[in-house]
Amino acid sequence: MTDRVALLRGINVGGANNLNMADLRGLADRLGWSDVRTVLASGKLLFRSEFSPRFLANQMTTLWSARLG
Repeated sequence: MTDRVALLRGINVGGANNLNMADLRGLADRLGWSDVRTVLASGKLLFRSEFSPRFLANQMTTLWSARLG
């Protein structure tokens, strides 16, 4: 397993249409990522995975687009 960081753009962590960091962690958990943590309310994720960055980005985009729009 390799330590990874996801730097998510366009995540609204305050105000209207916000995304709760617990919900963000939950989505990452559903992808099977390990040791998922968020950095404050920044939209940044720290996690562990054996998969390539390209695969993880595709996984993230597919699930999160379906769940979050």
